[in-house]
Amino acid sequence: MAQEVPLDAPGAKVKVMAALVVHDKVVCHGIAASGRYVKLSASKNALSLLQGLAPFEFRTKYGCACSKLEDGAMQGVQVDIQEAMGTAV
Repeated sequence: MAQEVPLDAPGAKVKVMAALVVHDKVVCHGIAASGRYVKLSASKNALSLLQGLAPFEFRTKYGCACSKLEDGAMQGVQVDIQEAMGTAV
């Protein structure tokens, strides 16, 4: 989710905020000058927070009961971050 933040004062620079939401809970966020950079910022914050987190820890922490995590279908899935972020505009 990404949205422009209202300006504090006339002439102020535009700020955009993006958040990673998991099961209606904000996991992390980022603030930047454009949609492209804010999504990158939020993604990097999410990676640092979620990297190395075991599936059972993720389910407990974020209240996740998704079947894909339960049956192990997501184990070993690798994502090329540069390729995925190339489309975040």
